[in-house]
Order: sequence, then C-alpha cells, then structure tokens
Amino acid sequence: MASFAEDLRAVFRALAEARDGDFYRLYVDLTYAWPRPIPMIEFRVFQVADSVDALVALGVDGHRPDGSLVRWGVSLRASPQRLTIHGTVEITDDSGVFEVFKLAGDPADAAEAAELTRRYAAEVCAQRGWMEASGGATES
Repeated sequence: MASFAEDLRAVFRALAEARDGDFYRLYVDLTYAWPRPIPMIEFRVFQVADSVDALVALGVDGHRPDGSLVRWGVSLRASPQRLTIHGTVEITDDSGVFEVFKLAGDPADAAEAAELTRRYAAEVCAQRGWMEASGGATES
C-alpha cells in the first residue's frame, strides 16, 4: 500500500506532467496561431468561496481572432468527502461563458486521480478545433 506522501506525489506528478506536456504543447501552438495578446498558461491553487474545498486548476487560454477567449483546462477539487477532476474547454464572448467540452470523474484513490488527470489533460488539449474562428471540436 502506498504511503500518504507517495499518493500526493503521484497526483502532483500527474499535474506537472500535464502542464509540461499536453498543456505546454498547446500553449506553444497557440503562441503561433494567436500571437496577440500572448496566450497564457496557468497553474493555480485556491480556496473555493463559501466552502472548505480547495481547487487546483491548470489551463491555457488565448483570444481567437474573432475576440472570443478560449480556455482549455483541467481542475482537481478537493472536499472533505471526495476529489473531483474536471476537464473542460470554455469559450467566453460577449454573450457569456460557454462550456463546449467537459469531462468529469470522482477517482477512488490517488492512482486513479493521477490517471484521470493525465487522460483528461490529453483529451482536453486534443480539442484543437476550437482554435478556428468558427470553432468546433476536432481530433489533433
């Protein structure tokens, strides 16, 4: 049985690999496709308002030529009862925020959390069709 430290390391490592792998490649591609304003790659840890939950979010966002903002992301939300992992692609324009791709899972243990993090990162970052001004999911 893995130790508590090993369990945390496995999940942290999966996030680091996703950031340095799938998300970084997407970020680099966006800097060529949408150079201005410069796309962002983010890794954030924060408290969830009005709860004891914590959220770790990894994402890349950029502005399409039509002005809309596209954000590819993976997040891990920890509450006292469970860990939930989400993978999403969101588009923000003058009409609001639209979630155009979503994955969600509640892993049973650290090994599954690490596996879902890696898988969701790969699946989210493969949604390259949203890089087109007309937008649409396609396989890369």
